[in-house]
Amino acid sequence: MRTLTLTTAIVLTGVFGVAGIAKLRDLEGTRTAVRAFGGPVPVVPVVALVLPVAELAVACALLLPPTRAVGAAGALGLLALFSAAIAASLARGKTPECRCFGQLHSAQASWKTLARNGALGSIAAGLFVATRDEAGPSPWGWIAARTATELGVIAGAIAAVTLIAAIGASFLALTRAYGRVLLRLEATEKVLQDAGIELASDADA
Repeated sequence: MRTLTLTTAIVLTGVFGVAGIAKLRDLEGTRTAVRAFGGPVPVVPVVALVLPVAELAVACALLLPPTRAVGAAGALGLLALFSAAIAASLARGKTPECRCFGQLHSAQASWKTLARNGALGSIAAGLFVATRDEAGPSPWGWIAARTATELGVIAGAIAAVTLIAAIGASFLALTRAYGRVLLRLEATEKVLQDAGIELASDADA
């Protein structure tokens, strides 16, 4: 149970840490997203800075046992805030660009985004309940309690998962790029046909 608690905390730390750093590195994009979700223009710069700082604070709190429950509550609060903003936009028929991870990942807000936030919110809520009485071990304390063999197996598993994720991300990016090329080719062919230029058939080519 203690290991599960630590694993959950580390997963949420990764999510909020990456999101916070990515937003800080793309403040202009973050400001654009805040405006798109209906943020008042005068406070947009402040909100765009406060959000990633709050995410990083939550990430740090989740790592430390004494503040883990507070971090879980903060994560749940931020996810509820993001979900409310997304739901309000969808209810108005708008699907603004959701720059949840800055330039690392950007997509239009949708019900899938809400579902993702709901899943993360459930994890944060479970962690909050689990850590109110027992915060669980610290990452370095847990590592110190492992044998060299256990650490080697864990490192190998992490490396394998990272490699698979990297290959999957590269394949997905390549597929999307290929799809964009096909769309552009189709658009070019249509323009040429509309201009009266005949294209060679597949057999002629």
